[in-house]
Amino acid sequence: MSIGKLEEVELRSLWQHEARDFTTWLAQSENLEMLSEEIGIPLFDPTVNERVGKFFCDMVCKVEGSEKEGNERTVVIENQLEQTDHDHLGKLIAYASGVNASCIIWIAKEAREEHISAIQWLNSKTDSDIGFFLIEIKAFRIGDSLPAPQFRVVVQPNAYSRSMKPIAGQGELKRSQTARLEFWENFNRVLGDRKNTGLNVRKASTNYGYSFSLGTSQCRINAELLGKEGKIRVGLWIPDNWGLYDFIASHKDAVESRLQDSTLNWFKQDGIKVTGLSVRIDDLDFNNPSNYDELAHKIIDTVIEFKELFVPIVNSFKG
Repeated sequence: MSIGKLEEVELRSLWQHEARDFTTWLAQSENLEMLSEEIGIPLFDPTVNERVGKFFCDMVCKVEGSEKEGNERTVVIENQLEQTDHDHLGKLIAYASGVNASCIIWIAKEAREEHISAIQWLNSKTDSDIGFFLIEIKAFRIGDSLPAPQFRVVVQPNAYSRSMKPIAGQGELKRSQTARLEFWENFNRVLGDRKNTGLNVRKASTNYGYSFSLGTSQCRINAELLGKEGKIRVGLWIPDNWGLYDFIASHKDAVESRLQDSTLNWFKQDGIKVTGLSVRIDDLDFNNPSNYDELAHKIIDTVIEFKELFVPIVNSFKG
């Protein structure tokens, strides 16, 4: 039997820029799920480059509170593809106070001893409603295999973790989490039964979103469950690339003509680096799953239509 040698991959060879490359990668549903599984808490609804005062936090997302609380808490994530330093620690605390976060996650290539001590001290001086995580990110490959990222928790707040709802398979779920998991499990069944869609079946989760690749890191398609609104949003998500958005918008007449049966929402706002466009699918009701198959087919049809329409446009972008 031949046995390969596990080799560490330099992070900068995978993600040259922390905010533009790594944070964008982390915001994708399957990667945020990987982080969720490592810390044992489901993270969802990510926003990259969130404005906090005059600065931008790498990522702000949500985590659900306990059954008793029945609410959502804010999470800030600060990324660093180098050794931890005082500058990022200060930013982390400033961002957390700016958005009143209760979960603070610092991801770095290597955690220095003084910062491990600092995060442990912060956890010891705060109550169970606030938690600080320090996590190392590495990447490995065997031979010519694709690099595989790996998260490792260095410091975690045990009391805070116990007060949150765990991810699937690690305890009971809230009703909203269970409903989303049931929807995506049913969606996977429908997608698996359909032939020649060109779409990959991903692991079902409790997350709001389900992402689909366009074959480029510049943008992707997301399907999101908006349970409170009774709708599903399917959209083209463009992180930190206004040039690409403007290029697609220059084809607006052709896009809206192709998608004339749908009401398009184009979104671009000063101070927000994520742009794109989306459509809504009505009649989502977590208390009535009788139309889940129909909704799944509508999502699949919309994603296929988006891919057929936007892949040629994106590929012709020279910016």
